[in-house]
Amino acid sequence: MECVTVKNIGYIDTGDEIYGTTAGCTRGKGFIVSRHLTKCKMYSYADDLNLPLVGELQLESCHPTSQCLSPYIPGECLTATNIGSVYLWSQERKEEMLKPNEHRFSCRDQWRQAIFSSHPRQLLSADCTKVELFDLRKKSNDGVDLFALPSKFLHPNERIRIIKQHSPFLYVIATDYMLILVDERFPGHPLLQWQHLLRNPPQYMSVLADIGKEKQSLISIASQNPMETYCYMFQGGALKTLQGIGSPWQLTRIDDFTKFDEICKTTDKISVEHKYKRDSLLGLQCVPFKDGLVAYQLDVHGDIYYQVFQPTNQNTDKTYAAGPGMNDLVLDEVTIEKGRKWIKGVNKAWDEWNDDETRFVHSSDVTSFFE
Repeated sequence: MECVTVKNIGYIDTGDEIYGTTAGCTRGKGFIVSRHLTKCKMYSYADDLNLPLVGELQLESCHPTSQCLSPYIPGECLTATNIGSVYLWSQERKEEMLKPNEHRFSCRDQWRQAIFSSHPRQLLSADCTKVELFDLRKKSNDGVDLFALPSKFLHPNERIRIIKQHSPFLYVIATDYMLILVDERFPGHPLLQWQHLLRNPPQYMSVLADIGKEKQSLISIASQNPMETYCYMFQGGALKTLQGIGSPWQLTRIDDFTKFDEICKTTDKISVEHKYKRDSLLGLQCVPFKDGLVAYQLDVHGDIYYQVFQPTNQNTDKTYAAGPGMNDLVLDEVTIEKGRKWIKGVNKAWDEWNDDETRFVHSSDVTSFFE
């Protein structure tokens, strides 16, 4: 387990409730976009942690539902709205690229998402019934169905939940029960398909390409509640045939380490179980690290959990997930020490919460009932 020391921290006071954030760096220029109820704000950042506001998108009769920074042109952002319109905006411009559009069939879900495609003026627009590819260089604004429902590959009641770009032409589509890899050059024809193991529809997805010497790819997908994250690996693309690698595997759940007696003693169970009783996942991100990767999970309390994965020839479980076989795992001293330190923090917060709870108990005069 690696330790990270944060030397400098920058703060942004957006002045509005935040519904989502996106950060990215293009050609050496970094930007952060925050999404609010009726607007999006863009900030630039550098090593000095100076975070000036450089752009703002204000919407009148709709709400933003997603934001995506351009990997091609610094400071450009796509924002999708709950009525299906898509805006391309930056510090210098604001333009409605796609007009409002309806679902393919009756659906109450207002989720919409827009991401950049293989060209700065191509984009993907998605809702729970379809994923369309648009070329903004054309005069006509008609899209091409990259994937649409109903589909013979899915259950009749299945809906699309997330889309993510893997490489310039490849995209991952997550539905209620399936993961699908598609190529914009062959619309409507999935290249790979997995049945994911989540009990609830997915909310978060992270895609990594070119991991390690074998140049493998990893798809991580998670549900908000219960806090479950599964990983799927494949290789190929370009001049090689695409093929899945091995079986899906699960990241350690955020509360799994508390199941180990070496970390969480019986006397600590009450405070820990209270913390996780209504806990849910708030974010997921995997980043490259040496020949492997680091997986980060964020919960609603603001706690960030991470695991480092690297290639090994050993057959032992490296996820430290609770469940069958966990008694055979041997925890190292660093993990035990960090876990116990965290448990102490939970116990302290639990005690403070109990003290504060008494302030909300209102006193009442009930003597009149006994007179």
